[in-house]
Amino acid sequence: MKKTQKFSMNKNKSFIVLKRGEWNNSQMFCPICEFVMTSYSDYDVYEEYECCKECFLKFAEPRKKKWKDGWRPKKDEIDSYKDYTRCRPPSFILS
Repeated sequence: MKKTQKFSMNKNKSFIVLKRGEWNNSQMFCPICEFVMTSYSDYDVYEEYECCKECFLKFAEPRKKKWKDGWRPKKDEIDSYKDYTRCRPPSFILS
């Protein structure tokens, strides 16, 4: 995805403005974990590693050279990670 412009709303939130025709729906979901990519950092990492930030941190970062050469985690490793992610408590508290 080509980023046209990035606007910061404040230090914690930002949004990306795309020109018509620059959006590819296949980039809405991480090709590794198949979860929705929701943050700017997901798309930033996707440009180089073709995965979301969470998958980058878990799978790609420790094996950058292998990842660039085409290595990907096995299905059972991905499934285990997805189960862990689903069971993980949210990082926010609703009051």
